[in-house]
Amino acid sequence: MVGNEPRRVIIGSQNTEFATKLKKFVEQHDYKVSDIVVMAEHLIEAIEMSYINDEPIYALIITTDLSYKLNDKRLEFLSDCLLTIRSRHSDIKFAVLSNESEGHPFLSELVGIGIYNIFVKASTNNSIDVRELIRSFEFPKEFAEVSKYREYNKDILWRKIDRGASELTLKSERAYHTAKNESQKEEAVTQTDVRAPKCEKQNNQISKEEKKRPERELIIDDEMEDFQIPFPSVKEKIVVKDRIIGSVVVGITGVYSGVGVTHTSVAMASFLARQGNSVALVECNESSDFKYLELAHEGIKNDDVSVGTKSFKIAGVNYYKSDVYEIDLISLLSSEYTFIILDLGFYDTTKFFEEFLRSDIQIVVGSGIEWKQRHLERFLSYTNGYEQQKKWNIVLPLTDGQAIADVKRNLKVGNVFKLPYQPDPFEEDIETEETLENILSTVKVLTKIKKSKSLIKLIIGCSVFLIVLLISILLIKI
Repeated sequence: MVGNEPRRVIIGSQNTEFATKLKKFVEQHDYKVSDIVVMAEHLIEAIEMSYINDEPIYALIITTDLSYKLNDKRLEFLSDCLLTIRSRHSDIKFAVLSNESEGHPFLSELVGIGIYNIFVKASTNNSIDVRELIRSFEFPKEFAEVSKYREYNKDILWRKIDRGASELTLKSERAYHTAKNESQKEEAVTQTDVRAPKCEKQNNQISKEEKKRPERELIIDDEMEDFQIPFPSVKEKIVVKDRIIGSVVVGITGVYSGVGVTHTSVAMASFLARQGNSVALVECNESSDFKYLELAHEGIKNDDVSVGTKSFKIAGVNYYKSDVYEIDLISLLSSEYTFIILDLGFYDTTKFFEEFLRSDIQIVVGSGIEWKQRHLERFLSYTNGYEQQKKWNIVLPLTDGQAIADVKRNLKVGNVFKLPYQPDPFEEDIETEETLENILSTVKVLTKIKKSKSLIKLIIGCSVFLIVLLISILLIKI
């Protein structure tokens, strides 16, 4: 450490149970885990945000399950991310825990970009020694120890053109949005193809001072039996850390484009606003539907007109228009809104799918039409690894009871709701509101609101009754 500056570490893993246990070990050794990242897309952003806040990162611990998005394993993308970070911040130490065995092209690329602290899950050993992992920050592995990974199996499907990892163009706009000056906001990484350097130039540069540095004493927690942690497995359910905020967040996504996510979102927002709630509806997709919704509300028939606003209000609901790299979700999610609804559109194209997984209420809009049920089936298959799937509410617009029963039976899902025909989602519709109320019935905030309203009505009713009774008694005496 320099002075009192902590040595910050970021852990990147979709296995949050493993990451939390690893964090406890790491912080015993005079480090501070500043963040746990669960998606590869957010890794660069988390690092850039730390540097913007003058909190440089000392080391990264990455598990290869970070490459997964739904059921798609994107190791090439993860390799590009690591190269980009290494190019921008060469002082950061790396440690990669790999479920891929010797002979995989991913390991070859790691060695090629100078990452030698590679810990491969062995068939005979299903755990990682945390002492060895932490020690690698101060005493990195030598090239000779990992040179064997340079040879890989050509039969493993890999890049179409195998030219090694490539730097990514940095588009972490949310991090730059909070930068201390505009010049930092405009910085970007130029996308270039980088060939693996020759192995003669890949020797780790360890100064004599580092080699002489005494190894720090590791404090042992009495509750821990040893330093072995089971190696993270990609087969476990994926759990995204819950958000700790006051607002109730409703995430709505669809199984294909045009299934009715925005219509459902507007109906939900309008219903909640009529209940007396403070509601924000955020367009977390690139459809630009909110732009045309605002134009229609303002009576502007020319679609080419730009109103120039980022948000507008209709019937008590605050609408935030889509600008994918400028939506400040952090500020919104910590605001005073009772409900925040995220219109994510098609799940496969939204940039905010992780926010859907974090939402308090998660709604999936599908179709009850027999030949379109395949989209819902595909979505459930792709997302089978997520623990949150058991709390999803499936909404099927314009369908009947038989279709609901078919979906429940064929896809083996529990919470399936019918959303009736409602041409205008802004208007009150008794049947629609009953469905929405059933979906929201488990939310404590809504329950409290309804109970408080019922209590007020009861008090008023009792008061009126007592007044009438007293007046009657006085009249009888007179």
